[in-house]
Amino acid sequence: MAKSFKFDALLKAAEKQKEEADKRREEQKDDALPLAEEPLAVEIDETAEIKKNIIIRDTFKDLIPPLATDEFEKLKDNILAEGCRDALVLWKNEEEYILIDGHNRYQICNEFGLDFKIEVREFTDEEAVSDWMVNNQLGKRNVTEETKSYLRGLQYNREKRKVGGTGANQYSEQKGQSVPTAIRLAEQHKVSEKTIKRDEKFALAIEKITGESQALKWDILNKKIPIPKTATLKLAEEEEETARQIGNYLQEGKSFNQALKEARQKNKPSEAEDPHKLYMRNLKASIMNCLNEALRTKNKEFIEELRDYIDELESAIQD
Repeated sequence: MAKSFKFDALLKAAEKQKEEADKRREEQKDDALPLAEEPLAVEIDETAEIKKNIIIRDTFKDLIPPLATDEFEKLKDNILAEGCRDALVLWKNEEEYILIDGHNRYQICNEFGLDFKIEVREFTDEEAVSDWMVNNQLGKRNVTEETKSYLRGLQYNREKRKVGGTGANQYSEQKGQSVPTAIRLAEQHKVSEKTIKRDEKFALAIEKITGESQALKWDILNKKIPIPKTATLKLAEEEEETARQIGNYLQEGKSFNQALKEARQKNKPSEAEDPHKLYMRNLKASIMNCLNEALRTKNKEFIEELRDYIDELESAIQD
């Protein structure tokens, strides 16, 4: 009787676990989160081989905010004292196993020869991996609001350019209906549609200022280099050369206001150039760029942006 009772209890526990897993999958579908398969079962011998051949890609690593020195040291002390408790997450991409979560833990375990657990997942493509990583980072408590804004902006910019579904790139399928990407992401991240669109502008401004410098990017997002967010948003409209010069001055240790002033002074048009002509030339470039993007991506949001530029042009001509 005891054995039968124990078996029944185990059976009920297994059924409850399955029901909870099914419920989580349904919730994930309803929220339109980037889907991944359940972690893959891996044999012990295979696990050892995978651990020896983990691949790190900068494109994924750059999506993860670096830890501050004291945070990294605290993590290291915890791992040395208690071992690496959380599994490293890997993307199984054909025959490759690419690290997508746990870069700091992996570095520490390698340095001290410590063992670690792994969780292997499958995704449809790199964009699905990036979406999963963005959502994973946004769920962490130590992420700044600037970083959240940047990650949401990158996700929106990437997803609205996807081709497929209804054929209009800014739309995606959700619960059997075509939903604008900005609205879908706003619901997913529990912010407004305007916030998502503003986040994109913020992310593009950060990319423009920092260029290839990951250190500068994360110093700004982690507020080591203080820049008002409203000022950052305005930098999205700056000339490419001016924005990069601002970034260079920030790396030299200058304050944002000083960097902005000197960069604009350095890239100021010659006195011989008519300011109105310069303005009209920049407006023309914005119109042509927006038109080209609308034709290339078939994205209606670029058409809306184009209308704004046309209104601005009409006002400029009337003045």
